Formats: sequence, C-alpha cells, structure tokens
Amino acid sequence: ELERRRKGLLAKAFTFSGLLLLTLGVILYALSRFGGEAATVGWYILAVLVLGSAAVLIFIETLRNRSFYNDFKLRVIERIVKFVDDNMTYIAHKSILPNQVVESRLFKVLADKSIKKKFKGDDYVVGMLRGTNTKVEFSEVVAQERGSDGKGIFDTFKGLFFVAQVPHHFAGQTFVLPKGESTDKLLLAGGAVPTEVPTGHPEFDNFFTIYSTHSTEARSLFSPELLQSLTDFRRTHSDKARFSFVGNKIHAAFSHTKDLFEPKVFQSLLDFSIIQEYYDDIYQALSM
Repeated sequence: ELERRRKGLLAKAFTFSGLLLLTLGVILYALSRFGGEAATVGWYILAVLVLGSAAVLIFIETLRNRSFYNDFKLRVIERIVKFVDDNMTYIAHKSILPNQVVESRLFKVLADKSIKKKFKGDDYVVGMLRGTNTKVEFSEVVAQERGSDGKGIFDTFKGLFFVAQVPHHFAGQTFVLPKGESTDKLLLAGGAVPTEVPTGHPEFDNFFTIYSTHSTEARSLFSPELLQSLTDFRRTHSDKARFSFVGNKIHAAFSHTKDLFEPKVFQSLLDFSIIQEYYDDIYQALSM
C-alpha cells in the first residue's frame, strides 16, 4: 500500500507542476504573440519567476504529504526498531532534548547564551538495551547557530545523537574526537584541561584521538576490543563520530548529511537495499 501511495504522490506532484508549467508556456506565448510593446523582458522574467517558483513549491509540498510520511514511519521504521531490539520504543515526532546535547560537552557553542540557536529533531528511540541495565535513547538532531554577524544559520551538528545511562559515575571527562580535531569546541567543567591519552593502537589513531581529564580511568575504559570496534565502525562510515564519557552517561554524535529515516519518494519502497539501509542506521546506533 505504501508503494502505491508513493507512486500516487509522484504522479500528483508531476501533474500539478506540469499544469503550472504549461500555463507558464501559454502566458509566454500570449505575451510574445499579442503583447506588443507591453511584452517587455520584465514581464517575461516576472512570469517565469512567479509560475516557475509556484510549480517547484507545489511539487515539493506534494511530496511532503504528512500522512504518507507518518504511515511510513509507523509501518517501516518502528518495525525495524522492534526487530533490532524489541525492548525499544519508537516515537516518530519526538527527539533528544537540547540540554542532553549540551550535557555531552561535545559542543561548547550550544551552551553559549549569547549566540542564537535553533534545535529540532525526530525519530526518537528509547528503552533498556537487551540483556543490560543500560537505558539508551537516540534520535535525529539538527542543532544550528546563527552567524556572529547575525546573518545566516549554520549547522553545529546534524545527525544521530545517542545517550546511554550507565550504572556508575565517571571520575573524569573523557572524549573521543575525530583525528585532527582540537578540544577547543568542548565544554569543559571546573576548568579541567584534558590531555591526549595514548592507545597503542595505530589503526585507531589514524581515525580518532582520545582526550581525558582522568587518563588512568580513560585507559581502563578503552579495551583493545573497544578500540578495534570503533576502528571497524569508522572504516565503514565516512561520517564523523564523536563520543563523550561524562557523569553517568555515554554520548555519541554521528554526523550525517542525509535524513536518516525519511521515505525515499523517488525510489521504490520494495527495493530491499533501501530497507537494509534503514536497518543498518538503526543497528549502528544500538550496537555501538
């Protein structure tokens, strides 16, 4: 049924946009044929801009049919979440809260009250990780800041944000950052200064650097198996990943440029590779 509705949305979008473009063609023809001196270049440009823009907007808004999107999330994404871990609950129109992102201390700018910010998200998943006492929650998040000149809005973070509440409290603040990224963007508590923690794992060091205010604890956190797991993850994902161990929580920020759990209107929903892609994104968050 979803595949039939997807095709219907495409047909409707092309039909409405096509009719507007046909109207534009008729108007341009009439201007050239009967407009005389009134048919100036300005009228041509105005007609193209107005009707052309309307055609594009109608096409986009038709494809954003909320009923179709909501049904897709309930019938496809929720079922995949339950298949990966049936302890998890999926809520399409909820997200990780802004203060949870700030608590990760990965993005200092988000705690700066002098900078205007925008925050939105959806596709929220929460539950107790199977076989553990660890509560996990994650969602898509877009955190934005306004430029210093008051113009333009820039993405501070866009991607999948993950929080795991663990049964013990970390003594220090430990961060895993992409190789070459400094600690300047971190929000550090109590004037603490993190230092680089050597890993003895050359392949891991090609992708990440560990910084911590408690190097002894950090070394105990990162077993060779965990270092290899992070290395394997980064080898198969080109997007940046950042991690923090603060308080009694582990945070992970997986940067993405794509919208992870949205239906691909221009591709068949019967294509298994599309379902596999949704599954991989959800499994990645829970397995890490």
